[in-house]
Amino acid sequence: MVTKNEFSHQAAVVMGAVGVAGALAAGVAACSSGRDPLSGTSANQVADQAVADLKSAPTVTMNGSVSQGGTSYTIDLATETGTGCAGSVGEAGKGNLGMVVLGKTVWIKPDDTMWKSLLGSSQGTAAIALINGRYLESSSKDASSLASLISLCNPDTLVSRITQSANFTKGTVTTLNGERVLPLEDKAHGGTMDVTDESVPEITQLSGSNNGDSGKIDFTEGSAVTVTAPPASQTLSGSQLGF
Repeated sequence: MVTKNEFSHQAAVVMGAVGVAGALAAGVAACSSGRDPLSGTSANQVADQAVADLKSAPTVTMNGSVSQGGTSYTIDLATETGTGCAGSVGEAGKGNLGMVVLGKTVWIKPDDTMWKSLLGSSQGTAAIALINGRYLESSSKDASSLASLISLCNPDTLVSRITQSANFTKGTVTTLNGERVLPLEDKAHGGTMDVTDESVPEITQLSGSNNGDSGKIDFTEGSAVTVTAPPASQTLSGSQLGF
């Protein structure tokens, strides 16, 4: 049986991974091409513009992986600003956690590997049989056990980590995933924030390596994203399992 404490720990681990990605992503080095539309704007100003654009985007998707302390995590989330998010987060060797968040209501669906990782083989097998592929729903007013998971759905959470203590410099304009981008670099933190080389820059990727930790997360704004609750037939009240 999954307890709130067990789930809270798993969410905290995932959020820690996202924190690493934010820390890695803070800034980076060099000069920009004199012909690009951002040539007259300082690196820190470009970063501020890109961050503001991310915050105001109606939808944002995040896909990537980070490594912290020798453990790898994956993130695949689509956010509808002001509504919620859906997707999955995972930890290497311990499985993936499907999730849907609408306001303060959270639905989670650990895969079989995660159930057994959390509960052990015997209890995990029992939980898998009981839940039978459904989501666990929680509308608990006690948000402490869910806060880390819910915060993943708010780009502001990651943005605040990106800009914290960052001092950006411009790299050389290049091409990334078919787009012309300007790298913003921060040698002190060992990270790069790539933004589109446009008058209104958008963050396209965060990447970097620092003290043995590393990561890369791709961002896409404006994709078709509609977050809805799982059908009732595919849900089970988490209160029945102490969640």
